[in-house]
Amino acid sequence: MNKTLVIAVAALVLSIVGIVFRGPTETVVHTVTESLGSGSGQTQSFPQAFIAGIVEGGITATSTGSTGLLPVSAIDEETVVAITPSTASTLTLPASSTLGAIIPSPGMTKKFYVNNRSATEASTITFAGNTGTILKRASSSVALKGDTDTSNTAIVTLTRMLNNNVAAIVEVIHD
Repeated sequence: MNKTLVIAVAALVLSIVGIVFRGPTETVVHTVTESLGSGSGQTQSFPQAFIAGIVEGGITATSTGSTGLLPVSAIDEETVVAITPSTASTLTLPASSTLGAIIPSPGMTKKFYVNNRSATEASTITFAGNTGTILKRASSSVALKGDTDTSNTAIVTLTRMLNNNVAAIVEVIHD
């Protein structure tokens, strides 16, 4: 019994000595210096890298007669506006004051696609600007014709300018 007690006391003394007189410990600090592509809040003030890309989505489907005003609610979260015109139509883009809901500051850009779902070539969609929304184009008008495969599309890029106007660039893609 004495031998067991001596071993237990020796182990206890060694443990206490080890705790009290242990040497300094090393602290390892790792500093992360790369952008991780995310952050809190909606406004980011640094470039972000999305290695796998970004997928945007949403589609608004509508039909129109000879004229129509594109509401901001059709492009605020959606990426595609699918229009089935019953005849040749004019699609008027939103006014720059209305577009302030989605592109409020100079330099902000919104890109979306307008798809002509008509299978009839005569059911053309002609784009028009609006108050403060200036249609930029290479020719006098931008028209998106209907087609039998119903996949003719225009890419519309809206950019808020320093003077608070919105430049609207419309690129028509068709076969």
